Amino acid sequence: MFDPLQKSPPPNTSSPNTTNNSKTNTNTPSKSSSSSTSSSTSKSRKNARISTLYSDSYLKIKYSVTYNYSTTSSSSATLSFDIIYDPVSSSSSTLPKLSFELTNTSKKAKFALSSDATISKKTEDGVRIAAKKVTVGTTIHETVQVQLESMPSKPLTLTGILVYTTDKDKEKEKEVDIILPQSTFNIAKSISSSTFQSILADTKNPSVNVSGSVTLKKVSFADAVVTVSELLNLTCIDSMDTAATLYGVRVETSTHVCVMIKSKSTAVSIDVKTNSKSLSDHLLNELTDKLR
Repeated sequence: MFDPLQKSPPPNTSSPNTTNNSKTNTNTPSKSSSSSTSSSTSKSRKNARISTLYSDSYLKIKYSVTYNYSTTSSSSATLSFDIIYDPVSSSSSTLPKLSFELTNTSKKAKFALSSDATISKKTEDGVRIAAKKVTVGTTIHETVQVQLESMPSKPLTLTGILVYTTDKDKEKEKEVDIILPQSTFNIAKSISSSTFQSILADTKNPSVNVSGSVTLKKVSFADAVVTVSELLNLTCIDSMDTAATLYGVRVETSTHVCVMIKSKSTAVSIDVKTNSKSLSDHLLNELTDKLR
């Protein structure tokens, strides 16, 4: 079965690093997180979530995304798929035929087979995972590389076609979409509180000249901080009783992504500052879809 990816740790509020007990610097940078994006030629990180792509009475497809970025070569995303055959009816002991084909629906992306691919084949405009016979309890695990020629300005949608034949010779076909959200291209980075405040205070800095905000009533302050950190891949810089700041950079430009979370009497407000209204809006949409 699919092994869950290790999630980003929640902000640590148990051991304050300042003399003020109500305020905690939650930033405990490792060697990789404290270095700038230009200090290494190749890095990668995993999104803290596994998604179900498709599910019916025969099959379940789960996938995860590992985004790999490099300063010396084109960037890529690795899509890891688990196609799980576990039918409701025990009489369906086999699937005579199964195929799952990803097509290149974006000019920004090209597919390539991973080096450990076992049953995948390259096609003219995508890749195809195919099996002649699948028995009960089978989990087909494959990884596919998505080469990105440039960073998308909006969530990147990849289209997949699932086709399989049941034991009763009934062919089923389903079109599914795999979405790589804008948070895929954020990199968590540790900075000091004073540096964070300097970025916000510099009104001439084009990296934080666009703001977006949302107020949520059905989420606690603590849950909001953890969710924003994990979902948007940001580092929690400071967390107090009613306010928190989080930070990251964009992989393609190293521009700032700044988030401020505040607890109000009956709600939580989240402010996002970037250099693009479209980016701020997309990141906020990801949060509201998750937290509402």
